[in-house]
Formats: sequence, structure tokens, C-alpha cells
Amino acid sequence: MDSLSSIEHPASGFYIKIKEVFVLRYLNLTSLSEAVEELKKVGVDPYGIEAMAPKMMNVNILIEGVECKVANIIKQEMLSIGGDAAVARGSVGCSIDKTDAIIIGTIKQIRRFSDKISSQPFGLSRIGSDIRKLFDNMSRSSFTLRTPEREIILGNHTLIMGIINVTPDSFSDGGLFSNASEAVEYGVKMVEEGADILDVGGESSRPGSGTISPEEELERV
Repeated sequence: MDSLSSIEHPASGFYIKIKEVFVLRYLNLTSLSEAVEELKKVGVDPYGIEAMAPKMMNVNILIEGVECKVANIIKQEMLSIGGDAAVARGSVGCSIDKTDAIIIGTIKQIRRFSDKISSQPFGLSRIGSDIRKLFDNMSRSSFTLRTPEREIILGNHTLIMGIINVTPDSFSDGGLFSNASEAVEYGVKMVEEGADILDVGGESSRPGSGTISPEEELERV
């Protein structure tokens, strides 16, 4: 069962159930110092950092923003099969609302963990399913990017992406393609020259550039 939370609709006063989505990320750590930094970000106790950092030379999966009761179950389940889980100080006594959690173990241990929690509540079944999908994706060499118009296979060969910035302040072409017909013409030219994908940028990422509203970005694009 996925985790649900409630919010009150400001106009009607009714409560709406929102399905909680967990963010999982594989942590590719190549040194002990990288492991220490990740544990510090989570907020692990210094003694815990010293004990867990060496273990993180195995497989590490970061789960963002889990409730403390969920984090405690994750840690106990991982410990029961010989792995571990790093959580923030204060999680055990639930003196904080949420914590990130780093699952630490071998692929075999983490797969076993994902199976063990597959029927548990509080969103744990969703986490188990997401871990299995994560491992499946890690072993894949190609992916399909689906758009309303076409499908693009990623991974079989190198694809070239052309960039058109419809912004007034981008690095190289800021202000050059504010006119829609000129931007389209330039895009057609890039496709003719071998571009497989076109990225139309509506907001500059140049250092010092100001932020814009989503509405303005959509209007530009």
C-alpha cells in the first residue's frame, strides 16, 4: 500500500488524499571521503559516520524524505539481513519529521530487502518496487524516450542534440531567436546538419541571470 497524506482544499474544506512519491537515487561512491560527505548531508551522528562510511564501498541507494517511522523500519530490516541504513540523528526517537535514508549493502542484500518490504504499509511496498525498478534500469544499456510525435532510442549510438535558446541573456545566442520563425528556421537547419534532438531553452542558466515565472518560460518556448 502506498503512503497517503491529506491536504485540505482551501475553497471547499474537503480533505484530498495525495499519494506520496519517494525519490530514489543510486549513489556511485568511489572513495571513503565521498561516503563521509553523503552521510554528513543526511545528518548522521559522527559515530555513525565512522562506523558506516567503510560499509558504503558496496551498493548505496539514497531515498529522500521518508517519515521517521519508515526510516526506522528500513534500518531494522536492513540490519536483519546483514546490511545497514544511514538516517539522520533524531530519527530513532522521531524528534524530527522526516529524514533521507541511505540503504547500504550488496545487491543481493538489497534485493532481499526489497522483497521483504513488498507487503508492508507506510509506502514501504512502493519503495520495494522502486528499488527493483532501479536495479533493472541499472542493468539496461538502452532506453526509449517517448514524445507525442516519436520515440527516441537512447544508448544504441551517440545522439546529437541541437540547442536553440529563445532567451534574451543566454551565453552564445541570447536574443538571436526571439522571433519564432527565425528559431524554427534555425532548428530545421540543425536537423539537416545531423541533429537528432532539439532542445528549446526558455530560461537562461547563465550565472547571474534572473529567474522567470513558468508562465513566461512557456510563452517563450
